Amino acid sequence: LKLYGVKYFFLSDSQNVFIFPNNQQLIVKRGMDFVFSGRVHAGTFDFYARQVNFNYDQFKMDMPVVDSMSFHVPSFEKDEYGRRKQKKVRNVISDLGGDLYIDDPNNKSGSKNFPKYPIFSSTKDAYVYYDDPSIFNGVYERDKFFFYLYPFTIDSLDNFKTELLQFEGYLASAGIFPDIEDTLRVQRDYSLGFETQAPESGFDTYGGKGTYFAKIKLSNEGLRGNGFLKYLTSTSWSGDYRFFPDSCNTLADKFIIEEQFTPVEYPQVSAINVFQHWRPYEDFMTVKYTDIPIDMFNQQSQLLGKLVLSPESLRGAGLMSFEDAEMKSKMYAFKQ
Repeated sequence: LKLYGVKYFFLSDSQNVFIFPNNQQLIVKRGMDFVFSGRVHAGTFDFYARQVNFNYDQFKMDMPVVDSMSFHVPSFEKDEYGRRKQKKVRNVISDLGGDLYIDDPNNKSGSKNFPKYPIFSSTKDAYVYYDDPSIFNGVYERDKFFFYLYPFTIDSLDNFKTELLQFEGYLASAGIFPDIEDTLRVQRDYSLGFETQAPESGFDTYGGKGTYFAKIKLSNEGLRGNGFLKYLTSTSWSGDYRFFPDSCNTLADKFIIEEQFTPVEYPQVSAINVFQHWRPYEDFMTVKYTDIPIDMFNQQSQLLGKLVLSPESLRGAGLMSFEDAEMKSKMYAFKQ
């Protein structure tokens, strides 16, 4: 039986499960089963699905193709009346599929209380992407940068604690780091992300161009770090590294270059509060002073300008002072 003009309908008002069929159409089959495509609302979750099969006897929906799943969570903070308002999570879970169990099959009328329903159980791969234009103009392209979710089950879709909602999987970060196994949780900005610690030996960064140590955080504020980074003979420390697929930026609290005689000569460098821009695949790092001169040659000279560090050399530009002299150039080549 083909039905037309069906704007929406409830399957369970007690569990807050209702459906908005695409084009206001659905097909009713034998045994009160039916088929449709459209939006399924369950608790505080919305599934945008295709080829959905509702099984009346089992009182569940088989959703093999779910384009995305969005949801609201109780806020972390209470309002002036002691209530936690619903906040929409700023990411969706994409390209998934699974089964939605509406209520106990013997409780279709909802006369009894089964608080663990509705239940959603995923049966295939799922992904969270970070390519929204609001996140650094979409720099994290979804074909290389994504969080892969292992199959998961969520119960009590209309009544759960925000802090307990989690999705296990791994981050594929477009080669910034090796794949990172972790658990997605709702962050304080109501995006999906995680915080983790690099191993004691650090993470190879950009295919081994450098090594990163300490904390990493993923959210809708991007992939960021709070720790220290080694590149060639340099080390920098910062509370806010911003890792992009082709570069890394930060305002470094401290930056040093250890002097080296061979195979390439580098002088000793020490700086604080410098802007650091690293292009690992082009194999150079630029460091610019902001308000405090860069100390060089064991504090025997200072530079008001920038340095460009590469495997071949340390070059620079700006105003350089040493003893009672000053020198200005657009291209220095610094030796040990």
